[in-house]
Amino acid sequence: MLIQPPYPEKFQNRHLSLGKLNTYMNYSELLVDAEKYITDGFRLKNNPILAYHNLEHIRKVIFHVKEISEYYHLNEEDLFTVTAAAWFHDIGYLTGGPMQHECRSADIAEAFFKEKFVADEIINGIRNCITATTLPQQPTTLLEEIICDADLYHFGTEDFFCQDAIMHKEAELRSGKRIENKAWLMGTIQLLKSQKYHTKYCQELLSKNKELNINKLLSILQENEC
Repeated sequence: MLIQPPYPEKFQNRHLSLGKLNTYMNYSELLVDAEKYITDGFRLKNNPILAYHNLEHIRKVIFHVKEISEYYHLNEEDLFTVTAAAWFHDIGYLTGGPMQHECRSADIAEAFFKEKFVADEIINGIRNCITATTLPQQPTTLLEEIICDADLYHFGTEDFFCQDAIMHKEAELRSGKRIENKAWLMGTIQLLKSQKYHTKYCQELLSKNKELNINKLLSILQENEC
């Protein structure tokens, strides 16, 4: 008898590849290749503007993807899909600005994995996970929810203010001009208020602390207005 993993009810009817043996695809090896490709890409480009959207951020997202995925006991194919998407989700920053970088990232990932003879179904899953990170996030599957929450995981942590300062720096470097603290604070507060965690795991773990971060931002904004 096939036993369903403990996915939320709304995902229990989705197609899963449990029990499907894939004797020719080495997921671990593919992820090693992906890591090398992305690492080499960022090191070769070495764009000083990317203070936030860089290799360090990608590695953090992968760490949290694995953390959340462990909670949901993903099968090997699904874990590969969402981890591969995490490696590629911001590579589009190397070929252009923030606008449409998710689509560019998805295109690069598709080309890479097609050369590795990865099945079209899996490549489509990788593409969908990458494009799901577009703001405002609107994931439709568990895998998309996982990468979305991993990408904005820091919103609900004590590390948020450090990461926000780095993002502020990147925005200034990209625009070539100073962004006033008040304007940045107001935009950040709006972003955090509009964002929500999608997985039950992150809702329970991070939502309360995200509200604390919002309240701290509001206090800082109020102080600046005095």
